[in-house]
Parts: sequence; C-alpha cells; structure tokens
Amino acid sequence: MNRIAPRPIPPRPIPPGVALAPAEPDRIWFSERAALGLRFTERMTGSFFPSYRVGAPDTEGIECTLTVLVDDLERMMNGWAHEARLIGTLIAPSLAKGPLTVTRGRFSLFQVVPDRVDTRRIRYRMKVTSEQGDVYYICGFKELRNSFLHHAWFDFTTLAFAILDGRRGRPGRIVGLGVMKISAGDFLRELSTIRARGAQSLGERVDAPARFMSFFAGMVATLYARALAPSLVTTPGAPPPQAIRRRRLVDPDSAIVVTTADGIPVRLTRYRGGPMGPVMLVPGFTTVASSFDTPTVDKNLVQFLCEHGWDVWLFDYRASPAFPPAWTAFTIDDIARRDYPAGVQEVLSRTGAAQVQIVAHCVGSISLFMSLLDGRLDGLVRSVVSSQVAAHIVAAKATEVKSGAFLASVIRRFGVQQISASFDARRCGRL
Repeated sequence: MNRIAPRPIPPRPIPPGVALAPAEPDRIWFSERAALGLRFTERMTGSFFPSYRVGAPDTEGIECTLTVLVDDLERMMNGWAHEARLIGTLIAPSLAKGPLTVTRGRFSLFQVVPDRVDTRRIRYRMKVTSEQGDVYYICGFKELRNSFLHHAWFDFTTLAFAILDGRRGRPGRIVGLGVMKISAGDFLRELSTIRARGAQSLGERVDAPARFMSFFAGMVATLYARALAPSLVTTPGAPPPQAIRRRRLVDPDSAIVVTTADGIPVRLTRYRGGPMGPVMLVPGFTTVASSFDTPTVDKNLVQFLCEHGWDVWLFDYRASPAFPPAWTAFTIDDIARRDYPAGVQEVLSRTGAAQVQIVAHCVGSISLFMSLLDGRLDGLVRSVVSSQVAAHIVAAKATEVKSGAFLASVIRRFGVQQISASFDARRCGRL
C-alpha cells in the first residue's frame, strides 16, 4: 500500500519593510526555593545619658522594637558569628520627635568574645534615621558569662549600648550611653512571635522554631548549667583559626631530649629570642609545652618573650601526653627530684648562663616548688612566676574526701590500673 506524503505548506510572504525577529533560543528554566529562615520580635525599654549635654545629669527615655530576620537558619546556627538582620523602630524624644527607622541592622547571637574565657555576647549594630534626616548609629551587647543559672535572666535581658553621631555617613563621636531591658511580659510576647520564614509545609513551620529553640537551649546549658553542662568537642561559634604571620622563632636544633636519672626521656624546645637570658615555660599536668606557643591568639607568651629578647625554653616533663612516659606510673616526686634538675642543668649548660628563670603552671608549679624546697635547684633559679598553685595546695572538699578515702587504692582493687583523660567524640555521639 502506497503512503501519501503530506503536501508542504508554502511560507507566507513577508511584507516589505518588516524585519524578522531573531529566533528565541531554548531556555532552561531553573528555580531553587529560598532557604528556611526565622523571625522574632523583641521590645526593650530603658534610658540613656546624653553625653553631649554638659552638666545635665538627667537621663532620657528610649524604647525600641526590633525584628530579627534570619534568612538561612542552618547557616545562622552553624556559622561562627551566628548573624541575622535587624529591622524596626526606635523612639527617643531627645534625638527625634517621631520614631527613628532602623536600617542596616546586624544581630549576632552567642558570639564568642576572643579575649574573655567562657564569655559570649549578643551584639546589636544598627543605623537609625529620623523623619528629618538625622542619622545615628547604635552599638550594643548583652554579655553572657559562664555562671550560675540565676544570672541568666539579667544577662539575656540587659542591653548596654552606645549612640554615635552618624552625620558624616559613618559612626562618629558618642552622643549617649545607656541601658535597655526586656520586661517579663515583653519576653513572653517575644517567644510568641517566633515564626518560620520561607516554610512551605506545616512540618517546616514547626521544625524551624523547634530547631532554633533547641540550639538556644543548648547554648544556655553550655553557659549556665555548670556541672551539668554538656561536653563539647569544640566551642560552637568559635571563629576559625587565623594564620598568624610571624618570623620563625624555633632554632633548627631546638628539640633536645634529656634523659633523667631514672632513664626517662624529657624534652626541651628552644626559641632563640635574644640575649636577655634563659626562661623556662613549664605547663600543667598532661599538657604539652607547645600550648605556650598556641596560634589561636594574636600574640602568645612565647612570641611576647622572644620579641623582648628572652631565650625561651619549653619544658615537657614526664607527664606530657605527647610522649610514652606519660602512660607509665610515676608521682610528682619523680618530676621534682629527677625531671627538673635534668632540665635546668641542660638549659644552663647549653646557654652558659648561671641561673634560669621559670614560669610554671599547675602541677608544673607544684613540682617546681617541691624541687626548690628539696634543695635540688639551689642557686640555679633566679626567679619564678607561679601560675594557679604553688607550694601550699588548697584542694576542693570533694578532692579532700577522695584523697582521705584513698580512692586510687580502692579502684585498683577492682582492676583499674589507669584512668585516661582522652575524649573519644565519636564514641560519645558528638560527631
């Protein structure tokens, strides 16, 4: 059977003067949904002292209503700055007649304070503009310290702030200092305003606030639960370690192994900083001496001493976890009678100095004073800086009870030969 081909349709003629539009290329359409976010609103009231008004002790009232906008909840919780955006209004009659509008606001939750141990801050930074065009910048923070639970309410609800002049387009001189607080009623209303942003299902609308509250409660427990605080492998929110630019301080032949009188190897690490004389840095129990040369601060103790011309020696005695002797049985007497004399003599023989100066911490300090009192270092030590504890130990009551009960002997009866301070994060389900 023959197939009949379709008759072609001739193209229509193009009128003169009409140009053909170029053919539209095939487009690949791609859309990605916005990240799941969060928002909540808080209201604070307080007062500030206008520093520009000389001689006037009166304070001025201030009130602000701020909405925190989290564009990406996952990134906010896992980022070291825990940042979000701020919008809202500020009422301060002495600054402007009407409300001031908050723009370019930044909010940081649980930001680590690098120069304070176990301290975090909730930071507020914002630009406020009045209807008349007056511009101010407000910077403030709530400081959260590792403390008892009853301090948490004051820490989380008290904002110390400064108002800066912004007429030049950037923060200028301070025009006011003050404090704002969140009342109990405002705090309860704030909890009721927590909402998911960008949620596309009921599950996401419930999941976002629940995850945020879980993150918040975990950080509160870390700061205020004391002995019940959860164990952490790393500090959540800590900034990434920054590469520190510095000259190389370690001499090529700096790692020196010294054998003590009972055949235990201990180690000295030398940093040639200058002609000021030898200084030994001795760490605490089960701590490596290289902790004095940590790269997590802008300038550590080794750098400081070398910059001032000192010849620095790090001393790893037999308790250093970097060496096998730390896993053997020994007492602090062994460190005092054998490790210190061997280490000090080696430093003096290599430097030609008559005496050495020592900075010692914790058990390193206890054993140093034991060695001095035993006469092992007579005439060899010029000065000592003792950190945390020296010759006279004041122990906690719980430690005194354990010592009085000879706890080490008791647990040895049950077959326990040694106790390790190492922490396996995977075994504890932390990673």
